[in-house]
Amino acid sequence: LALANYSADTILVNPTDLHKIALLKNTANDYLRQQIYSGLQPSIMGVPVTASTAVSAGSFLVGNLAVATQLWIRENLAIEFSREDSTNFRDGFVTVKASERVALTNYLPNAIVQGSFATAKAALETA
Repeated sequence: LALANYSADTILVNPTDLHKIALLKNTANDYLRQQIYSGLQPSIMGVPVTASTAVSAGSFLVGNLAVATQLWIRENLAIEFSREDSTNFRDGFVTVKASERVALTNYLPNAIVQGSFATAKAALETA
């Protein structure tokens, strides 16, 4: 990402991978989680890390999403309540339906890098 002249503002990893990273130890047998969790939000080299199941295990996504993408809200949030669904009235339940129409535009695909940890590790070891 730095070679494309972008600085990362977001790292997305699978929750399993984030926990594996937090359980890594250095050569002195100390956990690395103190370097990742300096508060409630985990970060690597100052870049916030977000755990997301949208990223498959063993993979990552790093990007400057503030510059590369734009979220368009096509239709605002709509919330509907109903007691007429199935046996809701008899059982005293209420069905809640929430919907919002959004679109995401990616203006700068070079500002987003995705890959696998295995490939990235192999590239670092041969460099």
